[in-house]
Amino acid sequence: MDEPRLLDVVWIGGLGTWEGPWIDEVLLEKIPHRNFVYPELPEHDSPSILLVFRAGLRKPDMTVVQLLDIYSNAKMIILSDEKLRHNFKLYGKARTIVRQYYSPFLAWDLRTHAIPLGFHSAIGQKTGSEPGNENSPRVFPWAFFGQVKNIARREMLLEFANLTDEFGAAPTHFTSSFAATNAISGGEIAKLFDQTYFVPAPMGNRNPDTFRVMEALERGAIPVVVRFYGLDFFRLTFGKHPFVVGRNWRDAANRCRELLEDSKLMAAKSHEVRVWYRHFTQELQAEFQNILSDTQRASAIPSQRYLRQVLQSFNPYVFVIFWVHFRWPEARRRLYSWVDRLRGA
Repeated sequence: MDEPRLLDVVWIGGLGTWEGPWIDEVLLEKIPHRNFVYPELPEHDSPSILLVFRAGLRKPDMTVVQLLDIYSNAKMIILSDEKLRHNFKLYGKARTIVRQYYSPFLAWDLRTHAIPLGFHSAIGQKTGSEPGNENSPRVFPWAFFGQVKNIARREMLLEFANLTDEFGAAPTHFTSSFAATNAISGGEIAKLFDQTYFVPAPMGNRNPDTFRVMEALERGAIPVVVRFYGLDFFRLTFGKHPFVVGRNWRDAANRCRELLEDSKLMAAKSHEVRVWYRHFTQELQAEFQNILSDTQRASAIPSQRYLRQVLQSFNPYVFVIFWVHFRWPEARRRLYSWVDRLRGA
């Protein structure tokens, strides 16, 4: 039999220490592949190629546009784009588009699949830290490491402080910026999460999704989130998940309190989350083995997670809340700029 053809993965900007190793060692674990770090490239006749790059700016990445002209069968994974503002128009030649941060403005394009953010390599059980012992006792009710940069995070800390009064101290560490020099190491976070029941995951700069969700799951802790304008945002990228989801941070903290007060319920919830996460990882690997490998089958049944992403892009409520949250601030800024010009300001 012929050897399976390798997927050639071109990393534009390198793998880094955040989601890169997760993609390489976990998401693509079942797909035979070899890595190239741009400007290193595979042969022009490469039968199967995947471009991985970050879209932090609004304008398209012209290196990617040029590579799409060279490799007619290219697929891509787009990282970042937290504010959903990256211009995708020039990526029309890509066969498959995988992206972080779900966007209803793009999900109607059947080539587009949204994935979770992943985790820092030092926190991953396969990419850095040793696997935690599921039987080890969890002594901390909750933990939070990061910036306190918006109202949502201040509200979360205020509500979860009540749990500390009832169930003991919670490890916290506040930093000045993302990946700041005063941040504690990923290995230390992994050890603390191994001993923690709940990891609240408040909104990032603009998007509900944060690395905290996957980092908690990776260490066997339970992510705690709140609804996004009434929507369970994380069903869009994780499907039917077992996270603690509150109407707001007070409700979320109360739901955690109810579990902490009953040791049997707490143990059952922790077990449910760990089992679900193992299955989720396996399902995600199988899904991307189909859409990214050279053995892609047109007859393959789309995952429920992917179908939900597509269907929700046609949901008027979802479209409106995403537009108001992500598009209106920019539209309002432009509107005020035009008014100032008319007034001669």
